[in-house]
This record gives sequence, C-alpha cells and structure tokens, in this order.
Amino acid sequence: MEFKDYYKIMGVKRDATQDEIKRAYRKLARKYHPDVSNEPDAETRFKEVGEAYEVLKDLVPEPGALSLFGLGLAGLGVGGRRRAAR
Repeated sequence: MEFKDYYKIMGVKRDATQDEIKRAYRKLARKYHPDVSNEPDAETRFKEVGEAYEVLKDLVPEPGALSLFGLGLAGLGVGGRRRAAR
C-alpha cells in the first residue's frame, strides 16, 4: 500500500482547520472535475482529492464540537450543585 500525504494532495498545512480543508476541497474539486477540466488526468486527480477530503474531514474536530475535554465535567452532569436529600 502506497503512503498518500492527504495534506499535500489538498494543499493545506497539517494544522489546517476544518473550514480551510473544506475550502481547499471545493477549489480543487471545481478545478479537476471531469466535466469542467481539460487536463488528461483530471478524473484521477478529482478522485484523489475526494479521497483526501473524506479522510481529513473526520480527523479535524469541528470547533465547539462536544468532547470530553472541551465540554468539561460540569457539562456531563458531574460536579454540579446537588439537591439536598429529603
């Protein structure tokens, strides 16, 4: 299996945000779409960009996404005020 550097394929830095990855994908998808591009390897590049996007979009957490570390224990119902037992 050949190693593919998806960040290089997309033309983004390794610390790119989800929005930057999405913008790069849309730009490259338009550029290499087989119906639009006249380049001989457009279809191959289009598929490669799609594969890279599918992998990278799941690796970068969306800002504000619920996570154990980002939400804190209070958001999970732990450590908050408790009612007095009756």
